[in-house]
Amino acid sequence: MSASADLMEHRWGIRVDLGALVEIRTAETWSATAVVRDASLSGAFVETDSKPVLLSRVSVRLIARTGEWLEACVVRVEDSGFAVEWLDPGVQAVAALLSLRRDATVTRINREPANQSRFLQ
Repeated sequence: MSASADLMEHRWGIRVDLGALVEIRTAETWSATAVVRDASLSGAFVETDSKPVLLSRVSVRLIARTGEWLEACVVRVEDSGFAVEWLDPGVQAVAALLSLRRDATVTRINREPANQSRFLQ
């Protein structure tokens, strides 16, 4: 019997639906606005047209509140966004993100034509 990497699940923790507006950035100095669709203690799914490279390091910060940056690694890239795994997150930062469950108002990011940049200046 062979195992498929597509069927392997590495996530731990319960996913919380959020729809929280965030800023994302990379070490390559680009940043963009995005929506964290759902998150858990171990990671999140970020909806955006911007696609970082698989296994690259990104930082995520809530726009609605002043908060610290959460460092993460891109573990999956899809058409609608990408999944990250937190890198040694601070408990307070993850708790602040997950606490938005009741306050979440953004459910989908508006899609722009592919030729328009979503990057912040």
